[in-house]
Amino acid sequence: MSEKRDIYQQALQKLYPFQPSDDAGRALDYHKLAVIFALSTRDDLLAAVFPFEGKPDPDALDKANIGIDMSRIPKKDIEKLAPYRESFAGVLRAWLEFSNYEEPPCPSQTRLTKIVEVTKQLQGV
Repeated sequence: MSEKRDIYQQALQKLYPFQPSDDAGRALDYHKLAVIFALSTRDDLLAAVFPFEGKPDPDALDKANIGIDMSRIPKKDIEKLAPYRESFAGVLRAWLEFSNYEEPPCPSQTRLTKIVEVTKQLQGV
């Protein structure tokens, strides 16, 4: 058990290196959370950006017209999320069950756009 925990801790250290000061996280662009949120809550966006077969299409986020600022989130960063497609689908399934999903899209276009706009203001929080 301890060996597994050590391996897990090593992986976490690589993924989330220790930040020595409170200012270290300020360089992060929290607007990227909008991409994670959109892919985790909207099946139409997940399918458009990461089709089951074929190459990722980061431009689908721009075409969705939900306010993602593509100048702040490079396409190559979105493409890095491709290996997590199944994970997004799992979170999406949990979200749909948790939210008592009844009618697509969930969240609505208007609500998702408002959420995306909030992430643009999270710099240095």
